Amino acid sequence: MNNPAVLKVSFMKSFGRTMYSKKLQWLRNFSLAVLGISVFLLVWQSAANSIETSLGQFPGPAQVWEQSKNIVADYQREKERESAFYQRQEERNSQRLAEDPEAEIRLREYTGQPTFPSQIMTSLLTVGFGFFIASIIAVPLGIVCGLSETIYCSINFQTRFTARMAAFGNHDCQRGFCQHRTCF
Repeated sequence: MNNPAVLKVSFMKSFGRTMYSKKLQWLRNFSLAVLGISVFLLVWQSAANSIETSLGQFPGPAQVWEQSKNIVADYQREKERESAFYQRQEERNSQRLAEDPEAEIRLREYTGQPTFPSQIMTSLLTVGFGFFIASIIAVPLGIVCGLSETIYCSINFQTRFTARMAAFGNHDCQRGFCQHRTCF
């Protein structure tokens, strides 16, 4: 029979080699990721130096990094203004209540300039909500269409008609240049 002590030593050696191999694999993957990002940034910078647009030179990674710091600073300044607005409102309302306990207090929402991060968040929430609503409708409808040929045929006509109507919004289709089958 096998000696348990020998099996334990054999397992530990095998485990140690496996851990060493995993560390090497992690280091290799990390190095390749850093190399890939570095190559991308170098290609971007070299391409940006050779692209001239009507607005000026195409921005490279350094210019984009500087502008991203400006966006963050603008966001922080706007948040400070919002905080100061609510602080002033709170002070005014507490002063009015101290003078007249029956005074009508109005709380106003801050209506400052929208910042780039807040606009991005609004867009993401809008797209996410649209996707959620579409999924709630489309997934069960797709399952029902897959289960019933009658429902599939009735829905198929409507979807094809809608696709053809969407083609009218394409100017190439209106001019007769479109080769898609969805056009009339």
